[in-house]
Amino acid sequence: MEKKTVLINEGEKTNSIYYIETGIVKKTHANQTIGFQGEGSFQGMSTLIMNEEANMSSIVFETSYVIEFRRCELLEYILSMQEGWLFLFLIEKEEQRMLLEKIAQNQYHGTDRMKYILLNLASKFGVSVEGNTKLPSEFNRDSLSDYTCYSPATMTNLIKQLHREKFLAPTGRQQPLKILKE
Repeated sequence: MEKKTVLINEGEKTNSIYYIETGIVKKTHANQTIGFQGEGSFQGMSTLIMNEEANMSSIVFETSYVIEFRRCELLEYILSMQEGWLFLFLIEKEEQRMLLEKIAQNQYHGTDRMKYILLNLASKFGVSVEGNTKLPSEFNRDSLSDYTCYSPATMTNLIKQLHREKFLAPTGRQQPLKILKE
């Protein structure tokens, strides 16, 4: 699926559950980025049993390979398994972890907050290049500004500060961020 494809709209019911084979999906609530999920994650599981309105939107963040399942068929399959309830519980725990992570990042300020966020994103989505960690190009100043609730000007200043502290490698405006090894 292409970037910016909306898999699930907040406040709407869906008859589909999505499995992310490759790529990254952005989770939003009230137009605020809450977190990111990647390979091996399901989208839409929080509404699986009760078929409620979704409490978050799921939007393709980078070109992804996504498998779509019909909600009823997946529910029938999961409930027929002995471990089905455990599986649903683990999916719920993952969503709680993502929300707690968002709360934790808000405990930091300025460059400490940016370091925390960048290291967290790098641990999930980064690629090791010559001992450093390169983030996907989708994690640019604009998307990070949205995720951190900093203005684009503040984000630019924080990134410049992280360059001076030698936490980030010097890059151009359109180049992916690269975290230097510590």
